[in-house]
Amino acid sequence: MLKKLILFVVLITFVLPIAAEEPSDFLKLRERYGIFADFDLNVHLANFKKLPNIPNCCQSFSSGFGTGFSAGILYEHPLGDLVKNLFNSTDYYGLTGQIRLVYDEKSALLSATEPTYVYFQPLDTALPGEFEHRLDAKLSTISIEPILSYRVYEDLTVNFSEPVGQ
Repeated sequence: MLKKLILFVVLITFVLPIAAEEPSDFLKLRERYGIFADFDLNVHLANFKKLPNIPNCCQSFSSGFGTGFSAGILYEHPLGDLVKNLFNSTDYYGLTGQIRLVYDEKSALLSATEPTYVYFQPLDTALPGEFEHRLDAKLSTISIEPILSYRVYEDLTVNFSEPVGQ
């Protein structure tokens, strides 16, 4: 099920933006602004036993999964002419700079299962059981994302980005 969900998200992420652009837009890079929204599949990797000032007998929390969304506003500006003038080259017409203000929900459920034995009085015996420790992490961030994009082919753009403020 998780593999199908990941495949669906990848297809939506890469296919819809390509299908939404007209082929004639490739050479018409222009200044743009707008809004965006994304579905997120959150994967958390952790290595801790407890949170400060919260009693807990869990051996360790190690991973968690969740879903969320991100949304924000963006501004994009073609950089081809700027690079052409700086480097006296014509190879950068597919280059754009983008800035995004992003709200991103990064929530996930971390759980750990601990095997134990439970005394069952009617049979006067200990039966195998387990404790499940759960931590429902509700996390969100607001960040600024500068993005440098290069349109390699008509239907393929490569983005370079690192969020600031997370």
